[in-house]
Amino acid sequence: MIGDTRSSVCLALLMALLAALSSPSLSAQDKLIDLTVVGSGSDFKIQFLNSACMDNAQQGGCIEVQKGESGTLTWELDSMGETYWMLTRFQFSADGVNWGDSNFPLPACNVKNFNLEARDQFTGNAASAMITGNGRKVMISNSNEEECQTHYRIYAMPKAGGMEIHSDSVPMISSQGGGSR
Repeated sequence: MIGDTRSSVCLALLMALLAALSSPSLSAQDKLIDLTVVGSGSDFKIQFLNSACMDNAQQGGCIEVQKGESGTLTWELDSMGETYWMLTRFQFSADGVNWGDSNFPLPACNVKNFNLEARDQFTGNAASAMITGNGRKVMISNSNEEECQTHYRIYAMPKAGGMEIHSDSVPMISSQGGGSR
C-alpha cells in the first residue's frame, strides 16, 4: 500500500515536470536570432536571418518580448559566418540613428531591463552582454520589467584581424513589461 502511494506520487510529480518542460511559455521566453555575414568586394555586414516578432516576422532581427515574459536573447553566427568572423560587441541606441552619443542617452527602462551599467546609458554599449562560443554567440538577459523599445547593433571582426563590421540593419527590441528580475 505504501509502495503504491509512493509510485503514484512519483508518477504525478514526473507528469507535472514533463508538462512544465514542454510548456510553450517556458520555451517562448528565450529568443534566438540567426546571423550570417554577407558582402561584396571588401564591404561586409552582419545580416539577420530571422525574426522573433509575431507581427513583424519579415523584419530580420526584430524581437518582441511579451508582457510578463523574461529571458535570454541570443544571436548566433551560422557556420559560414563563424568560420571567418567572431562577434565582438553589442550596442543599443535610443533612436537607431545616434550610436554612442551621450547627447542621446538610453532611456532608464533599457538600463533596468538589460541590467546595464550606469555608463552604458550614455555609450549604448551593453556591458551585461556576453560573447560566448569563441565569438559565435552574443547573449543578454532581458528582465522585461518595464515597457521599453530600443534599437540595437551587433559587431564582429575577422578572425584573421581587420576592421570591425556591424549589422546591416537596425532592428528593434520591443519589451512589453510585466516581467521580473
